[in-house]
Amino acid sequence: MITMEMIGKVRRMKLREQLSNSEIAKRTGLSRNTVKKWLKAPGDQAPKYKRQSGFTKLSAFEATLVQALKADSHRPKHARRSARALLAQLQAQGHRGGYSRLTDFIRGWREQEGKAASKAYDIGRVLTRAGQRLSAATVNRLLVLLRYMFNLAIRWHTAGVVSNPTATHKLKRLSNHRERFLSAAETQQLIVAVNASPNPMLRFIIPFLLLTGARKREVLDAQWRDVDAARSFWRIPKTKSGRERHVPLSTAAIALLDTVPRRRHCDWIFANPKTLKPYVSIFSSWNTARTAAGLADVRLHDLRHSFASFLVNAGCSLYEVQKILGHSSVIMTQRYSHLSQDSLLRAASHAGNVVSPAGIE
Repeated sequence: MITMEMIGKVRRMKLREQLSNSEIAKRTGLSRNTVKKWLKAPGDQAPKYKRQSGFTKLSAFEATLVQALKADSHRPKHARRSARALLAQLQAQGHRGGYSRLTDFIRGWREQEGKAASKAYDIGRVLTRAGQRLSAATVNRLLVLLRYMFNLAIRWHTAGVVSNPTATHKLKRLSNHRERFLSAAETQQLIVAVNASPNPMLRFIIPFLLLTGARKREVLDAQWRDVDAARSFWRIPKTKSGRERHVPLSTAAIALLDTVPRRRHCDWIFANPKTLKPYVSIFSSWNTARTAAGLADVRLHDLRHSFASFLVNAGCSLYEVQKILGHSSVIMTQRYSHLSQDSLLRAASHAGNVVSPAGIE
């Protein structure tokens, strides 16, 4: 829908800023023909603009007035103060100016900053309503999406968007940290269960996840051409971060790959025997196996947690774990690297070698 505001913006760019039709089209996202038509429309004479006024009686009270207008923009319309009420408030503080000057200022502010403030209030209502039905993580994704949309609108010089109304809203703090990793006994229970699975490839997929710490999709899409058994590494062409990485393969991992059946004209290591393509999902067979093992709360991604824990409990440094898992920051590695209680007890016992309280030998 064409509005006078949009036409006015195009004419200001042409007459005031002296921009070419191509530059106007680039800034507004319109075609050059549309810009040309709008400029030739009836009433295409140069619009009149208000003369820039100097210091007035209202100038000393503008900051107070803007603060009041911003506060009102966050309130429902029926609760906002009228121009008369704002004038009375300023007069109580010593303002001696007239009503028309005040209304001109209010009108100009609402045409610019007021719209952004009103949009911020609307964004807040959207997020509040979403939070009543959605999780905090989903609300955060909604806020990120809205923020990106308004940033694009500003970048593309969309008419009516002068600032990002989501800037005043912060992401919610998430408390979804979940610590679950397998003990040695649980690992053996799981291996027994997957070996008994009717899915013939699950007995290879799950141990390989435990032996490499790779992500589920990385393993399901693994190809034979990316495995270098001679140098004991596996190349993952595209990871979650979009970059390729190399995963070292232990003797046990290579031995496992040697037992995986290879099929003619099939490039994938853990392909579905029926389609010779990567599995879309293995949840059904995985869910059956983990339930049979008494580990219904264990997710496939917890196998990655467990791999990191095995390394740390064996004495590997966080730097080594970070490189194997492919994390760009050690902060992410700390989430996966859970120490067993035995390791923590051994670490705490070192203090006893130094501290000897009185009376204790």
